[in-house]
Amino acid sequence: MATSTTAMATTTSTTTPTGGSLFPDDANVTYEMRILDGILAFAYALHTATFFPANTTLIVEKLRILKENLLPVIVSVHPDKEFRKDVSGLLGNISKSSGAITKDQWMAMLDGIAPRRMRQQPDAFWKHCKNFNCGLWQFFHALTLGVDMKFSATTAKDSNGEKVMETIKSFVTYFFMCHSCAQHFIKGYDNCVGERCTMPNPDRRHTALWLWRVHNM
Repeated sequence: MATSTTAMATTTSTTTPTGGSLFPDDANVTYEMRILDGILAFAYALHTATFFPANTTLIVEKLRILKENLLPVIVSVHPDKEFRKDVSGLLGNISKSSGAITKDQWMAMLDGIAPRRMRQQPDAFWKHCKNFNCGLWQFFHALTLGVDMKFSATTAKDSNGEKVMETIKSFVTYFFMCHSCAQHFIKGYDNCVGERCTMPNPDRRHTALWLWRVHNM
């Protein structure tokens, strides 16, 4: 089912300060709920983690990671067709920009991913999750669904398991605001937690299994 930011805004949820599921029984949670929460977490991260308070333009290293790794892989593997189109549009806007991207320009670009009010205050819009961390894991799990799916011949080279693992690490490194959490994840990644280093050609099943192991480390 195609997902849109309009659909994201149609239902609000009651939230609490703690993490976890809104539902005691995950059988009530649909695929669409997980996809929408993942997209919202992605949009929130790009809204909040691309500028430091003193910066007036997009941090150069984060811009490079977005252009060269994160966005191309997301366009290649995310299972939602409409979201892939939205991210492709964001990548195109970044590529067409000459010079530094200002904060106002960046926020306008992100409007194509999710409405600004949702990016600023996501807690009212989660479908299944209660917080950003839960939504981010939904997003990562969605990326594993597209491994080797080859949604497009031009993006097939970015759809392998190794690329997806690398992309998840890059996202945590550059766009996860909990520094200690990011360092814990990076250390595990570099130490081959989840048998990452023994998967020479990880397929979708292997990549999903790796993420599950990392999530529970």
